Amino acid sequence: MKSIETLPLHDAILNTINIDWKNRSVIFNLNVFIVKGGDALSHQLTFENISNIEVPHNSPWGDSIFINGVSIIEDNYEIEIQSGDVIKITAEKHSFSPVAS
Repeated sequence: MKSIETLPLHDAILNTINIDWKNRSVIFNLNVFIVKGGDALSHQLTFENISNIEVPHNSPWGDSIFINGVSIIEDNYEIEIQSGDVIKITAEKHSFSPVAS
């Protein structure tokens, strides 16, 4: 599994976030620019065995649907949106996969 920091998520479009309470997982539905200058392609970023998720939507930098960057800080995955909001997820692992069209 690739480190989350190496995934091509800068400028990816965040469409939806789905939480599966029973299975303790969360799925981010994204459109990702895999090839520079190419079209954005549908992908899912999934976190498994989550124990916490924070999803602020205050937009201190203004509204945006684009991801600025992703990192791991302490035990949390952090997804910074270009709005200035930071989504924090505590999970055991993540996966990243294309969505069949």
